[in-house]
Amino acid sequence: MNPTYDRHLDSFIVIAESGSFSSAADKLFVSRTALIQQMNLLEKDLGFQLFDRHNKGITLTAAGQYFYQEAKKMIRASNRVLQRCRELEEKSAQSIRIGTLPNFTAVLLPQICRRFPGFIPMWPWNLSTIRWKVISKIL
Repeated sequence: MNPTYDRHLDSFIVIAESGSFSSAADKLFVSRTALIQQMNLLEKDLGFQLFDRHNKGITLTAAGQYFYQEAKKMIRASNRVLQRCRELEEKSAQSIRIGTLPNFTAVLLPQICRRFPGFIPMWPWNLSTIRWKVISKIL
């Protein structure tokens, strides 16, 4: 689900692509009046007019055309950010556990550990040195 501010952008994009508030309202399952009010508030917040309103529908102003192109980019960027955050949240719930023998820990493990964060930078990991008898029981 997108943050609330995206709903205004989504509505604006649908209106711009529909060419009328009525058609956009049908597509968005909201009333025409509510959609007009939402766009009036958006225009007021932005400080410029997005639409030229006339009897046969609406057209975008020059600022509205530019805002339309950028709003589409903002929606895509927002969706990418949200998806990445969800992925990171999922990964943070997971962890990698590494068990090693003492001689491996002293010789090779420091080299591996320096490289490891570059492979999976967001996963927490835990390192333990344990005896062979314990490792063989776990495996």
